[in-house]
Formats: sequence, structure tokens, C-alpha cells
Amino acid sequence: VMQESFFSTVNLYVDYLSGAPLGTTVTARAQVMRAGRNIMNVSCDLLTSEGKLIARGQSNLLAGKPKVAGQ
Repeated sequence: VMQESFFSTVNLYVDYLSGAPLGTTVTARAQVMRAGRNIMNVSCDLLTSEGKLIARGQSNLLAGKPKVAGQ
């Protein structure tokens, strides 16, 4: 995937599996599932400090190059 890129969200799905009490530490673990030339598929799990899965998300992202004004 391009070093100097920005990404537009093509789609985003989130499954909310459980709640977490106020003050609970939540960790996000993200993974690139597939990186093509222009589109990247990523997933993310949200877990409590006890390892309980509380949400799972997936998205496809479209890579683009930043545009500099005047160029």
C-alpha cells in the first residue's frame, strides 16, 4: 500500500456484541486482511482487558494520493 496515502471508506460494518461498563479498558486490535493496489480490506476487534470480545468491525478502504494546492 502506498506510503503517502489517504484512505476513503468504501463501506463499514460494525457488529456490537456486548457492552463494557464505564471505566473499562478497551483494546482495539486491527489487521489488514488484504491489501491490493487501490483497495484495502481491514478488520478490527474491540476487547475488554479480560479478553471479552465486545465489537467487531470490517471495512474496505480506497487509497488515494494527497493533492497539494497549486500542483
